[in-house]
Amino acid sequence: MYNSTIGRWFHNCVMRNRHERRIRAGLTLHHSWVDKEIFDFNTVKVKIVPLGRTNYSYFMQDTATGDLAVIDPGDHDYLVSIANNYFHCPISIVLLTHKHWDHSAGIHQLRKTYPNIITYASSKEQIPDITNRVGENDSIHFGNTLIRVIETPVHTKGSLCFFIQPDAAPGILFTGDTFFIGGMGAYFEGDIKDACRSVSKINALPDETYMFPGHEYAETTLKYAQFLQPTNRSLLKKVTWVVKRRARYMMTIPSTLREEKSYNPFLRIYDTTFYPVLGVSHYLGAISKLQEWRMRRRNEYKNIELKIYPESN
Repeated sequence: MYNSTIGRWFHNCVMRNRHERRIRAGLTLHHSWVDKEIFDFNTVKVKIVPLGRTNYSYFMQDTATGDLAVIDPGDHDYLVSIANNYFHCPISIVLLTHKHWDHSAGIHQLRKTYPNIITYASSKEQIPDITNRVGENDSIHFGNTLIRVIETPVHTKGSLCFFIQPDAAPGILFTGDTFFIGGMGAYFEGDIKDACRSVSKINALPDETYMFPGHEYAETTLKYAQFLQPTNRSLLKKVTWVVKRRARYMMTIPSTLREEKSYNPFLRIYDTTFYPVLGVSHYLGAISKLQEWRMRRRNEYKNIELKIYPESN
């Protein structure tokens, strides 16, 4: 269903039905409230767009030229509405982190709406409506902004992350379903060696980089992180913050890589102080154990109650 033509049709039907029901009820389409309209990174701006049940799409605008990009367009109609009514300009490029329909279903219609639009995806991803295929360390020129392509072939063989280093501002990283707040995406098509290489690439980026993932999954991923690290003060502080946010249906993104490296177990596979938790002595053993326990010990952590820890405030 994630990859088939019928999957795209089903996804689009669900989205249209959801739109109609929520609009009739006078409700927002958002699954999470966004309390910061624009993240200003000096030479580029980022707007978060909650979609579907848990998805995030993003707008990115080059401040010098006004060019507008969309990352992971899971919904054509809503994104075009935002482009018209908020940005008052057409979408010029699409960046696709991977092929699954909840991230890519809007591309076909976007190409009809904007005949000159340029769409970027991995050369290893089998998906229609892509005009430009890219790979590791390729650069995408977007207005005056340079976008670096990072291959992270774990969730799918063609999964990509997109990194931007604005002038005089922190870096920006769009991770799709490769990395989430406190966790990592399912290994649908990659293996532990692919995962290790992906972690290495992300860990090498500046600590102050802001990470924008593809889903609102913090309440799920942090349960596994807490199962592994019940006394990690950085994690308990994050859990407290997330619980307070989600009680009001507020978004929990973005995060910084500095934060993630302190509590995200998948980004700690090269941290030798973390090895005793897993009973391993090497990073390959760490990533293997993390994946094994994530699947085999789910019943032990899925019902963990995330709560507010007063000492973490």
